[in-house]
Amino acid sequence: MEEVEYPQNRSNEYFSRITPPTRRRTRKKKMNWLKSLWSKLVNKTSVSPTLVVVEEEPVEYKEESVGRILEQILLEAGVSEHIISKLDILAVFEQWYQGPNNEEEIRDSIQSFKEAVGGSINAKLNRKI
Repeated sequence: MEEVEYPQNRSNEYFSRITPPTRRRTRKKKMNWLKSLWSKLVNKTSVSPTLVVVEEEPVEYKEESVGRILEQILLEAGVSEHIISKLDILAVFEQWYQGPNNEEEIRDSIQSFKEAVGGSINAKLNRKI
C-alpha cells in the first residue's frame, strides 16, 4: 500500500485524491439518480407557469321528484326497499304531499303523513322514523 502524506490543510483535493475512484463513481450515480428522481417529482407536481383560462358552463340542476327524495330519506332511516315497494309508500306520499320539492320540507312532513295515512304505513314507518 502506498504511503500518503497528510497535508496540514484538509481540502477537497486531498480527499478526492485518497477516495477510490469506484466510490466517487458510485456517489455520482446516486446523486444523479436522486437528481433525476427529484426533477421527475417536481415536474409531475408543479404548476404550469402559463395561465390557463377555464370557462365553466352553467350547470343545470334537475329538480328531483318528491318520491325520489322521500325514498332516499326512508332508505337512510333504515326502511327497506321491499317495505317501500310493498306498501307503495312513494305513490301514496306523492298523492298526499302538496309542499315544495326539497328534502327539509319533505322530512318535516313525514310525521303528519304517517298520522294522516295511518294503517300499515304508519306502523312500519313508526318503527324506523
